Amino acid sequence: MNVKQMELRLDNLAKARKAKAPAKQLSIHESIRNLSSDHPLHFRKVQAWIRANQDEALTLRREVRRKYNRRYNNQLNILEVYILNMKQYLRSGIWLDHKYGAEREFKIGWRV
Repeated sequence: MNVKQMELRLDNLAKARKAKAPAKQLSIHESIRNLSSDHPLHFRKVQAWIRANQDEALTLRREVRRKYNRRYNNQLNILEVYILNMKQYLRSGIWLDHKYGAEREFKIGWRV
């Protein structure tokens, strides 16, 4: 492929990206899909928390596997449940954990 063909393909790709509609986020529950971006439990924030906590869980899992430590194992179990709760929130729209945030630093106020 020569340079001219490459430029033509890049232009076509740029046009296609501009014409593409924004993602509809159908895997996210409809009750949280339209929350404002400054909401504390906006789905983009929760997705970022999931990624960050999965990285931390991987590190803890390696540490526990390398040399068993009861404290690390407990932290790993708590972290894995927190990750599962966040994923469930994205599917159902119901927050199951009593804390929230990237490092579980905030408390949830329950509403009945």
